[in-house]
Amino acid sequence: MHSRLYDLLTEAVLALQRRAERSDDWDRVATPLAEIQARAQRAGAHLLVLVSPSLTGSTPSATGDVAVLQEFGARRGIDVVDLTTWVAGVDCKEIALDGWHFNAKGHQMIGRRLADYLLQHGGPDISLTGRPSAGELPSLNEFAAR
Repeated sequence: MHSRLYDLLTEAVLALQRRAERSDDWDRVATPLAEIQARAQRAGAHLLVLVSPSLTGSTPSATGDVAVLQEFGARRGIDVVDLTTWVAGVDCKEIALDGWHFNAKGHQMIGRRLADYLLQHGGPDISLTGRPSAGELPSLNEFAAR
């Protein structure tokens, strides 16, 4: 997975984590996301950003970045989903590995909701094996080259 796309996504994630510390660092998030969106559009794909909640309390809570990401996404045609809404009311002890990462049960819950979301919003056809239909999506290398 040594592609430019992977590098851009990594940059966006790292910058977003630092955003809480340095609010003037938005360009480090926005620029890579805009580049990823442009590549997705050239590939005929649609970008979906899933924003993980804080899992440090008794139940998941939205991070301060959700509104900014949703506004950015709305301007650029990027769907931004606050995962807090998908796990609302669930005890963090049941779904958290630590304060920021889901455990297996949390990932399973998110995966089910993501599959539903993709089916409702015109995502790729999902076969019984849980994989997109053959030829539906470009390979990561094909996508990154666009």
